[in-house]
Amino acid sequence: MSEKIYRVGFIIDGFNLYHSLDEVYRKDKEKHSTKWLNLQSLCQSYIQAIGQELGERVALERVDYFSALATHLTAKHPEKVIKHKDYIRCLEKTEVRVNLGRFKKKEIKYRNHKCRVSIFTHEEKETDVALAVSAFELFHNDTIDVLAVVSGDSDLVPAVQAVKRNFPDKKVVAVFPSGRKSDDLEKNVDASIRISSKAYAKHQLPNPFQLDNLQIAKPETW
Repeated sequence: MSEKIYRVGFIIDGFNLYHSLDEVYRKDKEKHSTKWLNLQSLCQSYIQAIGQELGERVALERVDYFSALATHLTAKHPEKVIKHKDYIRCLEKTEVRVNLGRFKKKEIKYRNHKCRVSIFTHEEKETDVALAVSAFELFHNDTIDVLAVVSGDSDLVPAVQAVKRNFPDKKVVAVFPSGRKSDDLEKNVDASIRISSKAYAKHQLPNPFQLDNLQIAKPETW
């Protein structure tokens, strides 16, 4: 290993990670939810594994979390938005940088032999683009030496390919959430590691979480 200490920045695909947490919960016979996840602590716990994969000395520089508030659910399920907002406030207190996209209303049209039907739904927008832009900025500004992408989404492959072309001296590591993996993403990075489901349970935020003069309790379903 060289004497240089490589600075590692994590960019977390919040929705991809959430689906992993949800799958782990559904498979848990005793139903122990781990959505009250301490991202700062979790990422720190995998720093040594990243260093071993790269053969370098590494240190955690920053953690960036990308998600979106499902504000379209406010009318029928306001508690879901409140829970997410509270969680974000706790993350920010642990020095996680939060980046929020948005949900966009989408019309789906189809027809059968009798009539035409339109169904309106919402899909998350901007997260993939925000992740890509952040990767470029972090490398361009020489903020980090290693980018750790926490996602199993192959949609991020073009972004990874682009930063590898433009910053050949930097490293990119895929960090796959439990139960999620992309072969295409793995082929385009310098190394990859997997998060174990046990790590989710080990790295939980305090319950309740002390936020200045306010205590925020972990939601019962989290």
